[in-house]
Amino acid sequence: MLYRFIDLHGTFIVRGAHRFQWYVPLTNPEGTILSAIGPNLSGDIKTDNDHFLTVPASIEDMRSSPLCRRDFFVRAGARLYRLSEGPVALQETGLLYQKLVKRCGPLDVTILNFVPAGHAAEVMRVTIRNRSSHNLAITPTSFIPLYGRSEKNLRDHRHVSSLLNRIELDRHGILLKPTMVFDEKGHTLNNTIYYCFGYGPGGSAPEGQFPTLDSFYGRGDIFHPDAVERKVAPMSARDPSLDGKEACAALRFKSALLRPGQESSYVLVLGIAGSKGSIARAVRALRTSELVDKNLVRTRQCWQDHLSALSFDFGDTQFNGWLIWVSLQPTLRRIFGCSFLPHFDYGKGGRGWRDLWQDALTLLLTEPQKARRIIERSF
Repeated sequence: MLYRFIDLHGTFIVRGAHRFQWYVPLTNPEGTILSAIGPNLSGDIKTDNDHFLTVPASIEDMRSSPLCRRDFFVRAGARLYRLSEGPVALQETGLLYQKLVKRCGPLDVTILNFVPAGHAAEVMRVTIRNRSSHNLAITPTSFIPLYGRSEKNLRDHRHVSSLLNRIELDRHGILLKPTMVFDEKGHTLNNTIYYCFGYGPGGSAPEGQFPTLDSFYGRGDIFHPDAVERKVAPMSARDPSLDGKEACAALRFKSALLRPGQESSYVLVLGIAGSKGSIARAVRALRTSELVDKNLVRTRQCWQDHLSALSFDFGDTQFNGWLIWVSLQPTLRRIFGCSFLPHFDYGKGGRGWRDLWQDALTLLLTEPQKARRIIERSF
Protein backbone atom coordinates (compact mmCIF):
# COMPACT_ATOMS: atom_id res chain seq x y z
CA MET A 1 0.00 0.00 0.00
CA LEU A 2 1.03 3.60 -0.54
CA TYR A 3 0.35 4.43 3.12
CA ARG A 4 -0.12 2.44 6.33
CA PHE A 5 -2.06 3.58 9.38
CA ILE A 6 -0.17 2.99 12.62
CA ASP A 7 -2.73 3.89 15.31
CA LEU A 8 -6.44 4.42 15.91
CA HIS A 9 -6.28 8.21 15.40
CA GLY A 10 -5.60 8.50 11.67
CA THR A 11 -1.80 8.61 11.84
CA PHE A 12 -0.18 7.01 8.79
CA ILE A 13 3.32 6.54 7.41
CA VAL A 14 4.67 6.57 3.86
CA ARG A 15 8.09 5.34 2.79
CA GLY A 16 9.81 7.14 -0.08
CA ALA A 17 7.32 10.01 0.02
CA HIS A 18 9.55 12.13 -2.26
CA ARG A 19 8.41 9.96 -5.19
CA PHE A 20 4.86 11.34 -5.01
CA GLN A 21 3.41 14.78 -5.79
CA TRP A 22 1.18 15.32 -2.79
CA TYR A 23 0.82 17.60 0.20
CA VAL A 24 -0.73 17.80 3.64
CA PRO A 25 -3.11 20.59 4.78
CA LEU A 26 -2.01 22.20 8.04
CA THR A 27 -4.31 24.31 10.20
CA ASN A 28 -5.74 24.38 13.71
CA PRO A 29 -9.38 23.94 14.75
CA GLU A 30 -9.73 27.73 14.82
CA GLY A 31 -8.55 28.03 11.22
CA THR A 32 -6.28 30.99 12.06
CA ILE A 33 -3.50 29.85 9.68
CA LEU A 34 -4.05 27.96 6.41
CA SER A 35 -1.00 26.01 5.24
CA ALA A 36 -0.04 23.27 2.84
CA ILE A 37 3.23 21.34 2.84
CA GLY A 38 4.70 18.55 0.72
CA PRO A 39 7.53 16.07 1.28
CA ASN A 40 9.94 18.52 -0.41
CA LEU A 41 8.86 21.18 2.15
CA SER A 42 7.01 23.14 -0.55
CA GLY A 43 3.66 24.88 -0.09
CA ASP A 44 2.41 28.15 1.31
CA ILE A 45 1.22 29.82 4.53
CA LYS A 46 -1.65 32.34 4.59
CA THR A 47 -4.76 33.52 6.45
CA ASP A 48 -6.86 34.45 3.41
CA ASN A 49 -6.52 35.57 -0.20
CA ASP A 50 -5.05 38.93 0.79
CA HIS A 51 -2.50 37.80 3.39
CA PHE A 52 0.18 35.33 2.33
CA LEU A 53 3.27 34.92 4.49
CA THR A 54 5.00 32.89 1.78
CA VAL A 55 4.63 32.91 -2.00
CA PRO A 56 1.21 31.54 -3.13
CA ALA A 57 1.70 28.01 -4.48
CA SER A 58 -0.24 26.05 -7.07
CA ILE A 59 0.39 22.33 -7.46
CA GLU A 60 2.88 23.05 -10.26
CA ASP A 61 4.70 25.58 -8.07
CA MET A 62 5.03 22.95 -5.35
CA ARG A 63 6.70 20.62 -7.80
CA SER A 64 9.03 23.04 -9.55
CA SER A 65 9.52 26.32 -7.66
CA PRO A 66 12.20 26.53 -4.92
CA LEU A 67 10.68 29.89 -3.86
CA CYS A 68 7.73 27.96 -2.39
CA ARG A 69 9.84 25.86 -0.02
CA ARG A 70 10.54 26.11 3.69
CA ASP A 71 14.20 25.32 3.19
CA PHE A 72 16.95 24.52 5.65
CA PHE A 73 20.68 24.09 5.05
CA VAL A 74 23.10 22.17 7.26
CA ARG A 75 26.85 22.38 6.78
CA ALA A 76 28.48 19.30 8.34
CA GLY A 77 32.24 19.37 8.03
CA ALA A 78 33.01 20.03 4.37
CA ARG A 79 29.56 18.94 3.13
CA LEU A 80 26.48 21.13 2.66
CA TYR A 81 23.03 19.53 2.82
CA ARG A 82 19.81 21.15 1.55
CA LEU A 83 16.92 19.53 3.37
CA SER A 84 14.29 20.25 0.68
CA GLU A 85 16.23 17.98 -1.68
CA GLY A 86 16.98 14.28 -1.68
CA PRO A 87 14.96 11.24 -0.65
CA VAL A 88 12.62 11.04 2.34
CA ALA A 89 13.15 7.82 4.29
CA LEU A 90 9.85 8.10 6.15
CA GLN A 91 6.91 10.50 6.28
CA GLU A 92 4.54 10.41 9.23
CA THR A 93 1.27 12.34 8.92
CA GLY A 94 -1.37 12.78 11.59
CA LEU A 95 -3.99 15.24 12.86
CA LEU A 96 -2.75 17.72 11.54
CA TYR A 97 1.00 17.54 11.26
CA GLN A 98 3.78 16.31 8.97
CA LYS A 99 6.99 14.68 10.17
CA LEU A 100 9.77 13.79 7.74
CA VAL A 101 12.77 11.60 8.46
CA LYS A 102 15.76 12.06 6.15
CA ARG A 103 19.29 10.69 6.05
CA CYS A 104 21.90 13.25 5.00
CA GLY A 105 25.33 11.62 4.97
CA PRO A 106 26.34 11.18 8.64
CA LEU A 107 23.20 12.96 9.85
CA ASP A 108 19.70 11.77 10.69
CA VAL A 109 17.29 14.69 10.28
CA THR A 110 13.68 14.91 11.49
CA ILE A 111 11.50 17.81 10.29
CA LEU A 112 8.18 18.51 12.01
CA ASN A 113 5.56 21.03 10.79
CA PHE A 114 2.14 21.84 12.29
CA VAL A 115 -0.17 24.72 13.23
CA PRO A 116 -0.68 24.69 17.01
CA ALA A 117 -4.14 25.08 18.51
CA GLY A 118 -4.72 28.59 19.78
CA HIS A 119 -1.93 30.28 17.82
CA ALA A 120 -1.92 31.94 14.37
CA ALA A 121 1.47 30.48 13.46
CA GLU A 122 3.07 27.46 11.88
CA VAL A 123 5.86 25.68 13.73
CA MET A 124 8.78 24.04 11.98
CA ARG A 125 11.26 22.06 14.05
CA VAL A 126 14.43 20.57 12.58
CA THR A 127 16.22 17.97 14.71
CA ILE A 128 19.72 16.98 13.61
CA ARG A 129 21.36 13.85 15.02
CA ASN A 130 24.92 12.68 14.51
CA ARG A 131 24.77 9.00 13.63
CA SER A 132 28.48 8.73 12.81
CA SER A 133 31.18 7.39 15.15
CA HIS A 134 33.08 10.68 15.42
CA ASN A 135 32.44 14.26 16.50
CA LEU A 136 30.82 16.43 13.84
CA ALA A 137 30.64 20.24 13.60
CA ILE A 138 27.39 21.55 12.10
CA THR A 139 26.24 25.02 11.00
CA PRO A 140 22.47 25.31 10.33
CA THR A 141 20.82 28.05 8.24
CA SER A 142 17.10 28.42 7.52
CA PHE A 143 15.82 29.87 4.24
CA ILE A 144 12.14 30.76 3.81
CA PRO A 145 11.26 33.43 1.21
CA LEU A 146 8.68 35.84 2.64
CA TYR A 147 5.97 37.30 0.42
CA GLY A 148 3.86 39.42 2.77
CA ARG A 149 0.99 40.58 0.59
CA SER A 150 -2.03 39.57 -1.48
CA GLU A 151 -2.21 36.77 -4.01
CA LYS A 152 -3.20 39.43 -6.57
CA ASN A 153 0.28 40.99 -6.37
CA LEU A 154 1.85 37.98 -8.07
CA ARG A 155 0.97 39.66 -11.36
CA ASP A 156 -0.36 43.00 -10.20
CA HIS A 157 2.39 45.39 -9.08
CA ARG A 158 4.73 42.64 -7.83
CA HIS A 159 7.81 44.86 -7.92
CA VAL A 160 6.09 48.08 -6.87
CA SER A 161 4.51 46.37 -3.85
CA SER A 162 7.95 45.06 -2.79
CA LEU A 163 9.13 48.68 -2.59
CA LEU A 164 6.66 49.11 0.28
CA ASN A 165 8.39 46.43 2.37
CA ARG A 166 9.81 47.53 5.71
CA ILE A 167 12.00 45.00 7.48
CA GLU A 168 12.73 44.95 11.19
CA LEU A 169 15.38 42.68 12.63
CA ASP A 170 14.74 41.10 16.00
CA ARG A 171 17.31 39.22 18.04
CA HIS A 172 15.43 36.03 17.17
CA GLY A 173 14.22 36.75 13.64
CA ILE A 174 12.56 39.05 11.16
CA LEU A 175 9.38 41.12 11.02
CA LEU A 176 8.05 42.27 7.66
CA LYS A 177 5.46 45.06 7.66
CA PRO A 178 4.72 46.74 4.30
CA THR A 179 3.71 50.38 4.69
CA MET A 180 0.62 50.08 2.51
CA VAL A 181 -1.68 47.69 0.71
CA PHE A 182 -1.48 48.76 -2.90
CA ASP A 183 -3.61 47.56 -5.81
CA GLU A 184 -5.91 48.93 -8.49
CA LYS A 185 -8.58 49.67 -5.88
CA GLY A 186 -6.36 52.21 -4.18
CA HIS A 187 -3.94 52.62 -1.31
CA THR A 188 -4.65 51.74 2.33
CA LEU A 189 -2.41 51.63 5.36
CA ASN A 190 -1.16 48.16 6.23
CA ASN A 191 -1.51 46.91 9.82
CA THR A 192 -0.43 43.30 9.26
CA ILE A 193 2.95 41.93 10.38
CA TYR A 194 4.50 38.88 8.73
CA TYR A 195 7.22 37.24 10.78
CA CYS A 196 9.59 34.35 11.35
CA PHE A 197 11.40 33.81 14.64
CA GLY A 198 14.09 31.17 15.17
CA TYR A 199 15.31 29.39 18.30
CA GLY A 200 18.31 27.15 18.74
CA PRO A 201 18.94 24.65 21.56
CA GLY A 202 17.39 25.85 24.81
CA GLY A 203 15.67 28.75 23.06
CA SER A 204 18.95 30.44 22.11
CA ALA A 205 19.00 33.22 19.51
CA PRO A 206 20.43 32.81 16.00
CA GLU A 207 23.88 34.20 15.32
CA GLY A 208 22.46 36.55 12.68
CA GLN A 209 20.46 36.56 9.48
CA PHE A 210 20.20 37.36 5.79
CA PRO A 211 16.88 39.27 5.70
CA THR A 212 16.56 39.80 1.93
CA LEU A 213 16.87 37.58 -1.11
CA ASP A 214 19.69 39.81 -2.33
CA SER A 215 21.69 39.39 0.86
CA PHE A 216 21.12 35.62 0.86
CA TYR A 217 21.96 35.06 -2.81
CA GLY A 218 24.91 37.45 -3.02
CA ARG A 219 26.40 36.90 -6.45
CA GLY A 220 24.74 33.50 -6.64
CA ASP A 221 21.09 32.53 -6.92
CA ILE A 222 18.47 30.37 -5.23
CA PHE A 223 20.28 27.21 -6.34
CA HIS A 224 23.75 28.38 -5.28
CA PRO A 225 23.34 31.06 -2.59
CA ASP A 226 26.52 32.72 -1.40
CA ALA A 227 25.23 32.84 2.18
CA VAL A 228 25.75 29.10 2.66
CA GLU A 229 28.10 28.10 -0.15
CA ARG A 230 30.67 30.84 0.56
CA LYS A 231 30.16 30.97 4.35
CA VAL A 232 29.20 34.66 4.29
CA ALA A 233 28.81 36.27 7.73
CA PRO A 234 25.19 37.20 8.61
CA MET A 235 24.04 40.61 9.81
CA SER A 236 22.55 41.29 13.24
CA ALA A 237 21.68 45.00 13.03
CA ARG A 238 19.10 46.74 10.89
CA ASP A 239 20.30 48.44 7.75
CA PRO A 240 18.06 51.04 6.01
CA SER A 241 19.08 49.58 2.65
CA LEU A 242 16.96 46.50 3.47
CA ASP A 243 13.74 48.44 2.96
CA GLY A 244 11.98 48.00 -0.36
CA LYS A 245 13.52 44.57 -0.98
CA GLU A 246 12.07 41.07 -1.24
CA ALA A 247 12.43 39.56 2.23
CA CYS A 248 13.38 36.12 3.49
CA ALA A 249 13.77 34.37 6.83
CA ALA A 250 17.35 33.16 6.40
CA LEU A 251 18.55 32.69 9.98
CA ARG A 252 22.11 31.54 10.69
CA PHE A 253 22.22 29.49 13.86
CA LYS A 254 25.36 29.09 15.93
CA SER A 255 27.69 26.27 14.98
CA ALA A 256 27.53 23.25 17.25
CA LEU A 257 29.71 20.20 17.86
CA LEU A 258 27.68 17.00 17.96
CA ARG A 259 29.17 13.94 19.62
CA PRO A 260 28.21 10.50 18.24
CA GLY A 261 24.51 9.93 18.93
CA GLN A 262 23.97 13.54 20.06
CA GLU A 263 21.21 15.69 18.55
CA SER A 264 20.34 19.37 18.34
CA SER A 265 16.94 20.98 17.57
CA TYR A 266 16.05 24.26 15.85
CA VAL A 267 12.58 25.81 16.03
CA LEU A 268 11.05 28.27 13.54
CA VAL A 269 7.80 30.08 14.35
CA LEU A 270 6.18 31.52 11.21
CA GLY A 271 3.06 33.63 11.43
CA ILE A 272 0.83 36.54 10.50
CA ALA A 273 -0.32 38.95 13.20
CA GLY A 274 -1.99 42.28 13.77
CA SER A 275 0.29 43.34 16.61
CA LYS A 276 3.64 42.61 18.22
CA GLY A 277 1.78 41.57 21.37
CA SER A 278 0.19 38.58 19.66
CA ILE A 279 3.56 37.66 18.17
CA ALA A 280 5.14 37.72 21.64
CA ARG A 281 2.43 35.43 23.01
CA ALA A 282 2.93 32.92 20.18
CA VAL A 283 6.71 32.74 20.43
CA ARG A 284 6.64 32.48 24.23
CA ALA A 285 4.48 29.38 23.87
CA LEU A 286 6.58 27.78 21.12
CA ARG A 287 10.20 28.86 21.53
CA THR A 288 11.76 25.58 22.72
CA SER A 289 11.68 22.00 21.51
CA GLU A 290 9.95 20.93 24.72
CA LEU A 291 7.19 23.51 24.24
CA VAL A 292 6.76 22.34 20.64
CA ASP A 293 6.20 18.77 21.89
CA LYS A 294 3.58 19.96 24.40
CA ASN A 295 1.74 21.97 21.75
CA LEU A 296 1.79 19.06 19.31
CA VAL A 297 0.19 16.75 21.91
CA ARG A 298 -2.46 19.38 22.70
CA THR A 299 -3.20 20.09 19.03
CA ARG A 300 -3.57 16.41 18.17
CA GLN A 301 -5.94 16.00 21.13
CA CYS A 302 -8.01 18.97 19.96
CA TRP A 303 -8.49 17.34 16.55
CA GLN A 304 -9.31 13.97 18.14
CA ASP A 305 -11.91 15.65 20.37
CA HIS A 306 -13.33 17.42 17.34
CA LEU A 307 -13.81 14.13 15.50
CA SER A 308 -15.02 12.17 18.52
CA ALA A 309 -18.69 12.90 17.77
CA LEU A 310 -18.53 10.57 14.77
CA SER A 311 -16.57 7.31 14.69
CA PHE A 312 -16.61 4.06 12.76
CA ASP A 313 -15.35 0.56 13.43
CA PHE A 314 -15.40 -1.86 10.52
CA GLY A 315 -12.89 -4.24 12.09
CA ASP A 316 -10.24 -3.04 9.64
CA THR A 317 -7.58 -0.68 11.01
CA GLN A 318 -6.61 0.63 7.58
CA PHE A 319 -10.19 1.33 6.48
CA ASN A 320 -11.05 2.92 9.84
CA GLY A 321 -8.00 5.19 9.55
CA TRP A 322 -9.00 6.28 6.05
CA LEU A 323 -12.52 7.10 7.26
CA ILE A 324 -11.10 9.44 9.92
CA TRP A 325 -9.68 11.60 7.11
CA VAL A 326 -12.94 11.37 5.17
CA SER A 327 -14.76 12.62 8.28
CA LEU A 328 -12.25 15.47 8.62
CA GLN A 329 -12.62 16.61 5.00
CA PRO A 330 -15.86 18.62 5.48
CA THR A 331 -14.25 20.52 8.34
CA LEU A 332 -11.21 21.27 6.19
CA ARG A 333 -13.48 22.52 3.41
CA ARG A 334 -15.30 24.75 5.88
CA ILE A 335 -11.97 26.19 7.08
CA PHE A 336 -10.09 26.34 3.77
CA GLY A 337 -12.97 27.13 1.44
CA CYS A 338 -12.52 26.26 -2.22
CA SER A 339 -9.33 28.16 -3.07
CA PHE A 340 -6.72 27.79 -0.36
CA LEU A 341 -5.01 24.51 -1.23
CA PRO A 342 -2.72 23.96 -4.21
CA HIS A 343 -5.16 21.79 -6.18
CA PHE A 344 -7.97 24.30 -5.66
CA ASP A 345 -6.17 27.27 -7.18
CA TYR A 346 -9.21 29.04 -8.59
CA GLY A 347 -11.68 31.64 -7.39
CA LYS A 348 -11.24 34.16 -4.62
CA GLY A 349 -11.57 31.98 -1.56
CA GLY A 350 -15.35 31.99 -1.36
CA ARG A 351 -17.28 29.56 0.80
CA GLY A 352 -20.57 29.56 -1.08
CA TRP A 353 -23.50 27.28 -0.34
CA ARG A 354 -22.85 25.17 -3.44
CA ASP A 355 -19.41 24.28 -2.07
CA LEU A 356 -20.59 23.57 1.46
CA TRP A 357 -24.12 22.25 1.15
CA GLN A 358 -23.17 18.60 0.72
CA ASP A 359 -20.65 18.92 3.55
CA ALA A 360 -23.39 20.17 5.86
CA LEU A 361 -24.69 16.59 6.06
CA THR A 362 -21.49 15.53 7.81
CA LEU A 363 -21.16 18.79 9.73
CA LEU A 364 -24.64 18.14 11.22
CA LEU A 365 -23.00 15.26 13.09
CA THR A 366 -19.53 16.66 13.79
CA GLU A 367 -20.25 20.40 14.24
CA PRO A 368 -24.01 20.86 14.69
CA GLN A 369 -23.88 24.50 15.86
CA LYS A 370 -21.67 25.62 12.96
CA ALA A 371 -23.73 23.56 10.51
CA ARG A 372 -26.85 25.36 11.72
CA ARG A 373 -25.38 28.72 10.73
CA ILE A 374 -24.24 27.37 7.34
CA ILE A 375 -27.73 26.04 6.57
CA GLU A 376 -29.44 29.25 7.68
CA ARG A 377 -27.13 31.37 5.53
CA SER A 378 -27.72 29.08 2.57
CA PHE A 379 -31.30 30.31 2.48
